Amino acid sequence: MTINERIDKFKRKSFSALFNFDPKENFYIFMLSVLFFILLFIFRFIDDNKLVPWSQVFSDNSISFFIILIFSLYLGNIFLNIFHKMHKGINEKFLFLLIPFLFLFFFDIPELNIDSARYITQAKYVKEFGVVYFLREWGKDIFMWTDMPLIPFIYGIIFKLFGEERVFIQFFNSISFTFSILFTYLLGKTLWNREVGFYGGVLLLSIPYLYTQIPLTLVDISTMSFFLLALYSLLKAIMKGGKWLLFSSFTLLLSILTKYSLIIWFFGLFIALFLYILTQTQEKKLYLKRFFSVLGILLFLITLIIFNKYNELLNQLLLLLHYQKPNLKNWSENYISTFFYQIHPFLFFLFLYSLKSAFKNKELFFIILLLPFILIFLLQIERIRYIIPILPLYVLMAAYGLYRLPIPLKAKNYLITSILIFSFLLAFLCYRPFLKQTNMATLSVASDYVNKLPVDTVKVLIIPSSFTPINLEVLIPILDLYIKNKHIIYEDSYYQKLKTAIKTFVPNESPFRFSWEFTLPIFYKSTFHKHRKMCFLIISDSINKDYVRNNIQKILEEHPEFRNFIHKNRYKIKSFSILDGTFTFQVVIFLIHEV
Repeated sequence: MTINERIDKFKRKSFSALFNFDPKENFYIFMLSVLFFILLFIFRFIDDNKLVPWSQVFSDNSISFFIILIFSLYLGNIFLNIFHKMHKGINEKFLFLLIPFLFLFFFDIPELNIDSARYITQAKYVKEFGVVYFLREWGKDIFMWTDMPLIPFIYGIIFKLFGEERVFIQFFNSISFTFSILFTYLLGKTLWNREVGFYGGVLLLSIPYLYTQIPLTLVDISTMSFFLLALYSLLKAIMKGGKWLLFSSFTLLLSILTKYSLIIWFFGLFIALFLYILTQTQEKKLYLKRFFSVLGILLFLITLIIFNKYNELLNQLLLLLHYQKPNLKNWSENYISTFFYQIHPFLFFLFLYSLKSAFKNKELFFIILLLPFILIFLLQIERIRYIIPILPLYVLMAAYGLYRLPIPLKAKNYLITSILIFSFLLAFLCYRPFLKQTNMATLSVASDYVNKLPVDTVKVLIIPSSFTPINLEVLIPILDLYIKNKHIIYEDSYYQKLKTAIKTFVPNESPFRFSWEFTLPIFYKSTFHKHRKMCFLIISDSINKDYVRNNIQKILEEHPEFRNFIHKNRYKIKSFSILDGTFTFQVVIFLIHEV
């Protein structure tokens, strides 16, 4: 063979290795991935997600994302061809090599939900007044709404140990999500085998919506981690007994202390576990004994908490029954949005195949994972935020479907790779830029400017429109989280006069009702801080800047600190506003500082 013939042969082999799909199932997976995006894009008006609806995330011209997606799916095929030649398979260590780094790309997403204000404020009580005060005053001086105390308490400990920086909360959420992947793997390994566990752990990254929640000072990501830990320890307690009985009771209690909605999911799991144990023959009595031992210890611990916080918990339950439950329908998102747009659509078909396989193989323990999702439809829970903790169970069922799917291992690995590529690119290239341009980003942009000013105190004032749907005071803790090494003080008699009148027009079923009952703590009062040089930060929800500017002088006349600015005639008024159609209210920030 001549040199030219050898070169031609090498080129043919190289071309084949790069652009051929081996096995042929990989080509079908590639084509289905592209086809599903096209279909979802065409019918994007169906997605009614309240945070990242495709109808707003994608403009009519999204050809650039489409091209990147196709190119990335091709690269995924090439990578796996090379990888399979070097290794026989992928092991679970892969989970912890790459995953923590993925979340760093989303840390610049701003706070998007005013619920963050409650958790920030509760956490700051721990930092300012200590653990004992927090435990004693939770539900009294500390405003709690329908929150449970565990996650804000952890946030407070983080503030106390590392400083009041948002990035530390984001690292904690990233660690929590990583542990959720680990617990999903362990659950799959316990219920089936290592391979199902591996598929489940990796496929938890196929939910683009979750990437948007990791940077936020909310409780949902950590709640998911505690829920999975409690479920895993409960299964271990039933199977092994011993120290697991006490540990399981303790983790169940901690989980319930993260969020009220977990009570619903645990109720479904307890029923499913009880029914499964009844189907056993050899170990039925032993399993039942261990099961009721865990429940007994749990109920004892819950009774102690109820005894100490009876009035506070009763008020929360009444609020959940008379306010939260009736209004769930008004805050709903359809199931197609959740299971096709915010979760990769392949998982739904893998889930259906898992149902078929579990029924065929008579795997009765499958009901443990399935029953919570049956409750979603029975109780008509149609908001993705409320079902975040149990999404790993859905992913595990899909993982079992993938395990039973009669395709080669290389095709299964490419299926996982294509799902992860699609989900990550959607979250990073579409969701992230979109959320950075939403109105709530105004707070972050204004705070970045304040951080560069040579002042030690920021005095906050509020100029509302004639009718504002939220109490704008609730934005102050979020600003406080952004603003570094400066004191935030707030005493605004002008707004207090208007606040009572505006509140009377806010309906009781308003989703922002908590903001009107929210009370700012003492550490935002001027007497709590010593200040020397200050600037004024004015919050408004009026997009009419002339209206705000016309009221600025009137309000500042009540603040003698501003007279120095006026007399020197060396002050600057700078406005910040990112207006959009995503949220039902619009925030505008005016900053007045000396120059």
